[in-house]
Amino acid sequence: MSDSVIPRSVRRNHWMNHVAVHARMRPDATAFKYLGAVTTWSEFHDRVQSLAAALQRRGVGFGDRVMLLTLNSTEVLEAVFAVNTLGAMAVPINIRLTPPEIAFIIDDADADVIIADALLAPLIGATQQITSRLKRIIILGDASPDSDHESSNDLIAEQVLEGGLAVLGAGQRALDAEVVERSLDELGVVVVVLHEQDLGGR
Repeated sequence: MSDSVIPRSVRRNHWMNHVAVHARMRPDATAFKYLGAVTTWSEFHDRVQSLAAALQRRGVGFGDRVMLLTLNSTEVLEAVFAVNTLGAMAVPINIRLTPPEIAFIIDDADADVIIADALLAPLIGATQQITSRLKRIIILGDASPDSDHESSNDLIAEQVLEGGLAVLGAGQRALDAEVVERSLDELGVVVVVLHEQDLGGR
């Protein structure tokens, strides 16, 4: 897998930068509300960056395909944004497909990694009887205690323990967003200036 981060020309107006801007301008504002649980922009940004860093350490890079077999939740958004942060592509799979159909999609996409809901893990197991392409299975949210697979929450906590939410790998260059508010009363414009920041030494 490639270890390149997403190029600056592509990231300039990418939706991850919008998340970074919201996280800086109004970190405590509600980004999502799901089943009564509130996620702020700051929390969402930090969790996305942590998951992206953990995925990168596991070999996910620019241009890779990461499969998603999930139900609806805020964790799905974290996974999609984390994958896209690395310049990889999140490929959703219809949960109503059969194992042979899922196996065909995985093989056709040349995907090594899949992120799946715990409830759908048996479907992944049946799919692995058909294709040997998958090298890593990550359970979305929390995995069951008897699971042999890592969970996305484990990956996020791993990065927190290492003490660097925004680190995308030693020696890598990541893009950050610096928000500059200008007094343009007639337009109410917020100008976003992007700059490259070398995070390799942190």
